[in-house]
Amino acid sequence: MTSPAASLGGEPGSSKPGGTRIRAITVAVLLGSVVLAAVLSYGVWRLNARTEDRLLSQQARQAGALISASLDTTRTPLVAAADSARVAGPAAFVSVLSPYVGPGRRFVGAALWVAGASSPVAVLGTPQLVNASPAVLSEFGRRAAAAPQLSVTPMLASSNPRVGYAYTEMASPRYIAYAETALPADRTQVPRRNTAYRNVNYALYVGGQQQSANLVAASTAHLPLAGRRASVVTPFGDTSVLLVMTPRSNLGGWLSGNLWWILLVGGLLLGLAAAVLVDRLAHRRDEAEGLVREVSRLYEEQRGIAVTLQRALLPENMPVLDGLEIATRYVPASSHSEVGGDWFDVIPVGDHEVIVIVGDVSGHGIAAATAMASLRFAARAFVSEGNAPAQVLGKLDKILDIRRDGQFATVACASLDLRNGRLRVANAGHPDMILVDGAGGRLLGSQAGPPVGVQETPPTELECVLPSGATLLAFTDGLFERRGESLDVGLQRVCDCVAGIDGTVDAILGQAIADVVPSDHPDDIAMVGLRWTPAATARGAA
Repeated sequence: MTSPAASLGGEPGSSKPGGTRIRAITVAVLLGSVVLAAVLSYGVWRLNARTEDRLLSQQARQAGALISASLDTTRTPLVAAADSARVAGPAAFVSVLSPYVGPGRRFVGAALWVAGASSPVAVLGTPQLVNASPAVLSEFGRRAAAAPQLSVTPMLASSNPRVGYAYTEMASPRYIAYAETALPADRTQVPRRNTAYRNVNYALYVGGQQQSANLVAASTAHLPLAGRRASVVTPFGDTSVLLVMTPRSNLGGWLSGNLWWILLVGGLLLGLAAAVLVDRLAHRRDEAEGLVREVSRLYEEQRGIAVTLQRALLPENMPVLDGLEIATRYVPASSHSEVGGDWFDVIPVGDHEVIVIVGDVSGHGIAAATAMASLRFAARAFVSEGNAPAQVLGKLDKILDIRRDGQFATVACASLDLRNGRLRVANAGHPDMILVDGAGGRLLGSQAGPPVGVQETPPTELECVLPSGATLLAFTDGLFERRGESLDVGLQRVCDCVAGIDGTVDAILGQAIADVVPSDHPDDIAMVGLRWTPAATARGAA
């Protein structure tokens, strides 16, 4: 009997060669997919490694820049305190730094020395350096006097580690303003979950050397940091700091860190899905770049602290005086996020006089804010000495010098006697004030002298009587100045606007800003409005 296999022209088992060919093709496809997956997996691993290195390096650079910028926020109150001490004595140093010293505040202790002296003339809190040996104090005084910006004194060996900062006033008497910040005893500070640096560990060393004795702070007790690292040396006052960073997890995301083995496991399917996976890889790269942009955005938010600093340097509350209605406005520029130099102040002198100051320091940035703070605190000190507006501006000119500091400031200063409405105005290159009464809005007519930092003699004063119920407006040029337009045209626009506004002083200021200032105004705006009503003064005196 003929077998079925014979009837088909072969013996049983003759299908084996064909089956072998099918298995060989399968193995070839499998090997090809595995090779292709291995190549792609290695490429993805290398790409992720480069992305991780780039992200970690960028975070280290941004953190280093943030550390360097933070030194300016420490320097500003010390500069203001030293300047105030030079103008008004050690008591002014205590007055300026008191809000910054104490539990939960920026500094745990502060002291004021005269350069070359062995003991401080004023002490706040519990600064450790005050109890140091004469040799240590002598070396401290030498370094502080030689530092061009800020002298940094690390005290890391004690059980209560601290970092000290000192600023030396160049003018005589050369005061050294000093303050200390406390560090955790174990030097461990873990980043908060909502910060840009929550996915990294860091270690910060003073002096630029990675040594345990130089450790300022770290996010972990396991030191030195191991694995993928990025480091940056940043100038820090008269020394430098070394920042070392390692990632806690994959900075580009979970998939970016694990895609290489996913591709390897899925090698058999990669031949059919290679294009999809490559597209997915490109998508992940876009997400990694998006993370870089997000980190940059968070860094810009950190820079917004500078704007908060400027608001903190402006007066929070206005004095309450019988017969006087006061309103103020500060509007930061919409086109940039740097801190500016616009400022205002209203200072009562006894019960029957008030001094109004509005100023604008040239430029933007930390330098402008520092100069603004120095001028504002110095002006308060000069007013407390009983100086008239022209004298105040004349003395401010000694604080700022355009040849030395590269900056100048326009300042308008006015004093108002609440008993008789006598108004005295001095103007150092600033826009003229505006008087609003029943006749409308018009410029006061003060004569503008050279700006502060440029003038050599005090400006002349304008004396007049402020009409009862009239409103006096003082402001910076951001309110009216427009590119390509005459300043006179801008001032007249403000006069025309306020002439038609009826209501409180606060309403006048708010409506003027709403009507005159465009949404994309390029400069900061500071405004002060006063309305004098002698009848209210009489009632208060009664």
